[in-house]
Formats: sequence, structure tokens, C-alpha cells
Amino acid sequence: MNKKFAKIVAIVTLIAMLITTVSFVAVVPFAFGAESAHSQAETEAYRKFLLEHYKDSISADMLAGKTIDEMTAMLHEKDPYTEIFKGEEESERFSEFVEGEYLGIGITASKVDGGIKVVEVNPAGTAKTAGIQENDLIVSIDGVDVRNMYLVNALDIIKKGTRGTKVTLEVLRGDKKYIFTPTRENTKAQSVRGKLIDGHPDIGYIKISGFDSDTASEFADVRTDLLKRGAKSFVLDLRDNPGGILEQSIAVAEQIMPKSSTITYLTSRGKVIQEHSVREGVKKLYPTVALINKKSASASEILAGALKDNHIATMIGETTYGKGVAQQVVAFKNGDSAKVSVFYFTTPKGHVINKVGVAPDILVFNPTAPTLLERQQIATFASMNGAKKYVQGEYGSIVLGAQQRLTMLGYYKGTVNGYFNKETAVALMAFQKARAIYPYPCLDNTTRAQLNIAITEKVNAQQLQKDYQLERGIKELTAK
Repeated sequence: MNKKFAKIVAIVTLIAMLITTVSFVAVVPFAFGAESAHSQAETEAYRKFLLEHYKDSISADMLAGKTIDEMTAMLHEKDPYTEIFKGEEESERFSEFVEGEYLGIGITASKVDGGIKVVEVNPAGTAKTAGIQENDLIVSIDGVDVRNMYLVNALDIIKKGTRGTKVTLEVLRGDKKYIFTPTRENTKAQSVRGKLIDGHPDIGYIKISGFDSDTASEFADVRTDLLKRGAKSFVLDLRDNPGGILEQSIAVAEQIMPKSSTITYLTSRGKVIQEHSVREGVKKLYPTVALINKKSASASEILAGALKDNHIATMIGETTYGKGVAQQVVAFKNGDSAKVSVFYFTTPKGHVINKVGVAPDILVFNPTAPTLLERQQIATFASMNGAKKYVQGEYGSIVLGAQQRLTMLGYYKGTVNGYFNKETAVALMAFQKARAIYPYPCLDNTTRAQLNIAITEKVNAQQLQKDYQLERGIKELTAK
């Protein structure tokens, strides 16, 4: 048993750096025990792994006498990213998410009123061949009404079939109803898409939806194609990107950053364990803006932090999620697997990401349609009519009106009382910068007009369907 145990520790040591931010590509294979339960040797090996590699210091007493499930559950109480997947089905789903390969038909979907909306169609998937298009509304799958079903449950009907079998989709496209029968096949998710922006043929737009096993090569292909087609600057869209494989995020950074630039630091128990830097890098840098929001997490935050701290890209949007912890997966003989937090990561300048996020250089919110309560509040907003300009230290109903609007738009978090304090000044300048107005702490006519326009845009957000973060990114690039 000692020889086997030593071998496991060696495997852990050898692959400890091959990690992902959402999961592990490198898997520690604790291959002892019966098929249905964890053996004592496997449990002891896992306990030793936690004592040596968990991101925070833990004592042997904390783990003594506990099963693998109990040790993982104890850590999960304070660390939601450390968890166990029971059985081969749960483990396989998690692996599919990381690797970007799954049984399906090749669509990305979202839940909307009335059904499942097709957001994207993978060119390599069978849905494309069958004739399914973006914005199609799926109302039935294999005869099951999915109009009021959760997204994950609806898509499970597709995934739980057998490879090579047909799935019948009833789809609404405008006022017409269609029936499509794509085939279930192993499909590789497309994590990178690109295009030249309409009206700006010299600006390339690249969307990274996640970091799976092929993201870096996909990014290289898309970027090269856009450069050949005339792109001279880039919008890199990291919004709604939940993360993925750490190495893939680093490999993307190496394609747009100069040699020797620091990408991130991995830390554990208060010490820097490893620095990731650009090995080859690029000699020519292109003007770049990166779009981020509160759903940009983990590996996408590593890339955003690297680009921001090295002044490679201007960050536009909202502060990111703040998931600055990397995990490693441990696989067990019975099909279970555990995802364990082993590192924190920071930006090149040492800024903590976990529970903090990466802040944008230009704060821009994409407005959401107002709730009933917000509509009632808007109706009571103080008027901002008048010629007087207000500066810090002054009171007035116009200042009150500005605070009300800035609060609803997400820029102001302070007390709404009509007093022009420092918090109001900071919020006002952030709003001015977002609207491409020269930022200075003065509530003038131009700023008041833009605040009213912004509220009108929020009221009409559902009809307008405008992407203000992208628009601001384009303005930033065209102004250079």
C-alpha cells in the first residue's frame, strides 16, 4: 500500500499545475477501491492531497475520521467551488462542460417566455444541417411541451437520447410553425466567434464564450481571418464568459500580449506558487477594447486582468464576477469525482480577483427593462430643468434628480438627499465617461440631458435591444 500511495502523491505533484479555473483538465486518478464505494486507501490518499494542496491551510484534525464525501462537504461550506460529483453521469456532465464536447445537436439556447430560444447555431452541428436558425423558438422536443420548462430540463431531453437517433423539434419562426429532426451526435462547442463590425470594416469583433480545450486555436484562426479581411483594431467580448481551462486563457493572452508580460500569479496559503508570463508573445499590438460584465468569471477574469494591468486593452462594461480561485479534479474508481480549490489567482499587479472582480476602465451598463416598481419611481423623479450648474458641496432639487437617475442606472450607491457629495461626483464622472462626455464633477446641461436620455433608453430597453457597451467600445476605438 505504501508504494501505491507514493505513486499517487507523485502523480499529484506532477500535475498540480495543470489546472482549470472551473474544473480540471488534469485529473488525479485515485484508482483504488470497489466500484460502488471509496476504499480506505483511496480515502487516505484524498485526505493527504487536501492537506498538501488545498488553497488554504487545514489541519489533519479537521479531516480525521471523515469520509471523502464528508471532507468535501466540510470544505464546501466555506468554499462553494469545492464540491463532489456523484456517479459517472454527474462527473461526465462536468467534464463535458470543461472540454466543450457533448452529445447534442449543436445549439446554444436560452429560456424565454413561451419556449426555448435558439441563441446560436454551431456550424458543425446537425441543427444547422437540419435548417434550424438563430432566434427560432422551440416549443416542443420529442412531443414534450417545453414552453414552461426549465432550460436544463428541456435540453436534457435532447442529451439523454442515444447517439445517432433523431430528435423532433417543434419550432416557431415568426408566425409559422416548423418541424425539424436533427440527429444526436457528439458535438464540439464553438467557443470563439468573430466578425467585422457593420459600418466599421476595420474593427474586428471576437466573442469568447468560454475557455474549453480548443479555445486558443479557435481564437488564433478567427483573429488571423479578421486581420486578413482588414481588421486594424479589435473588440474582445468576454461578457457572460464563465471561465474554463486556465491554460487556454493563458494561451489566448500570449497571442495578443508582448513577450515577458506577466499574465497572472497563482498563490496558495499566502505564497506565490507560480507566475504565468508570455513566452513568445507578439511584436505588433492592435488597439483593443475588452467588454466585461458581472457574469465574466474565472479564466475570463484572468485574461481581463492581464490585459488591463499591462495596458493592452481598455476595459468597458461592469465589474466582473470575482471568482479568483482555481480547482483541480480528483477522479475516483467508482465514477465519483471531486473538484477541489487549490490556488487563488491575482492580476499582474497583484490585485485580488476573488470576491472583488476586475473593474472596468469605463463603467457602462446595458439597461434592462424597468420593473413595475422602477416605473413608479421614475414617475416621481425630481425635475432637472434649470440653467444652474451644480458642483460638489451644493444642495438642490436638480442634484436630487440626478442622484435618483444615477441610482437607477447603477452608478450611484450613496444617500439620495440632494447634496452633491464626493460619491455623487464620482458617480457623475463615471456616467459622463460612459456617455463619451468629458468627465468632470459638474452637473451641467449636457450631463442632465444625457441622464434623461439614459432613463428613456431604460424604459424602452426591451424595444430598442441596443448594446451600449459595444457601442461605447466602438467609440473608444474610432476616437484613437
